[in-house]
Amino acid sequence: ESLLERITRKLRDGWKRLIDILNQPGVPKNGSNTYGYPD
Repeated sequence: ESLLERITRKLRDGWKRLIDILNQPGVPKNGSNTYGYPD
């Protein structure tokens, strides 16, 4: 596989993880999470 393919796959995996984190229950979309840290 080429370097570009490797980078693309890493970016895709990173986005999937980020989306999973953002979609977790208990993280309101109003600028702070359940621990009170601002975004």
